Amino acid sequence: MYSILDVAKLAKVSKSTVSRVLSGDSYGVSDKTKAKVEQAAKELGYVKNSLASSLRTNKTKTILLIIPDITNNFWAEVARGAQDYLEKHGYSLILVNTDWNKDKYSKYLELALSKGVDGILINTSSSLTSLLNKIDLPIVLLGNAYLESHFPRVGSNTLEGFNEALEYLYSNGHKKIGVVASHTDTVGGLSHQNKLSVYHNFLDSHNIYFNKDYYFSVDYSMEGGKTLASIISKMKNPPTAILAGNDLIAVGMINECRKLNINIPNDLSIIGVDDIPISSIIYPPLTTIAKPKREVGEKAAEVIIKVIEKENVERNYKLPVNLVIRETVEKINGEMK
Repeated sequence: MYSILDVAKLAKVSKSTVSRVLSGDSYGVSDKTKAKVEQAAKELGYVKNSLASSLRTNKTKTILLIIPDITNNFWAEVARGAQDYLEKHGYSLILVNTDWNKDKYSKYLELALSKGVDGILINTSSSLTSLLNKIDLPIVLLGNAYLESHFPRVGSNTLEGFNEALEYLYSNGHKKIGVVASHTDTVGGLSHQNKLSVYHNFLDSHNIYFNKDYYFSVDYSMEGGKTLASIISKMKNPPTAILAGNDLIAVGMINECRKLNINIPNDLSIIGVDDIPISSIIYPPLTTIAKPKREVGEKAAEVIIKVIEKENVERNYKLPVNLVIRETVEKINGEMK
C-alpha cells in the first residue's frame, strides 16, 4: 500500500503539500501543483487513511447536521448546500432528522460527542439552549435568527418577508388577515412572539383591530394545512386571507379547500413561506416568501469551518428573502394578483 510520501515523490512536491491537497485544504497551492498531486494519487491508487489522520490531528473532518424534517424540501436544500460546501473543503457530513422531537435532539447531540465530530449545525428550539451550552464543540445555529444565544447563527430575514407579505395582502384590499404560528415552531416562543409583534405592528399601522381568532397554531405540515382549512370552513367570520407558516401548510390548505368547496383565491387568499418546488406546481400556483435555502446551508458550512479553525465570525447572518407573486392572492374587488 502506497503512502503519502510515495505520492509526494511521484508528484515531485513536498509531503506537506500532498497532505494539504488531499485533505481539501489547498489554499496557496497552484492549480498546476494540485493537479499533479491528484494525478499521482490516482496513478498509485492512494487511499487516505482517515482514521490515522484523525488520531494524529484529533479531528475527524466530519460535521453533524441536525434538522427537523428532511421530507420538507426546504431542509433538504439547506442540507445539500451545506454538504456541497463541506465536501469542497475536505469535510464529510452526517445528517440526522428529529421530527421536532426534543428527545431525538438530545439523542443526536449525545451522538455528536460519542462519534467525535468536529462541529454541529443545528436547527433547534430555545428549550435546548442549556444543553447546547454544555457541549464543548463548535456549534452554528440554523434558521434561529431570533434565538438569544452566544452561538453564531445563519438564517433568513423571515420577519422582513413576513411584513412584506402582510403589506401585499393589505394592498389587495385584505384587512381580515389570518397568520399561522406553530407549537412546533423551530425557535419556540421567541419566534412566535417576534411574528406576533410584526403582526401587531402591521395592524396598528393600518388601524386594524386585532382578532385573536385570526392567529392560528397548527403543525408545519400539509396535515396542519388540512386542519387549518377545516377550522376556517367552520368559522362564522373567517379571514379573507391567510399568511401560512410555511409552504407545506399552504399546500395542505389548497388541497383541502378544494374538497371543502372553498375557492382559492376567490374565497380565500393564501401566502406561503419558503418557495419549495411544489409551490409553483400546485394549482393555483402559490404566492410565497422565497428563502435562499442552499445559500443558508453553504453559509452555515462556511461559518462552522471558520469556528473550527478559530477564525472570527459574525454573530448573526440574515440572508435576504423576497416575495414571489403567483396566483393565490386576489383583490377584494375581484382583480387577481
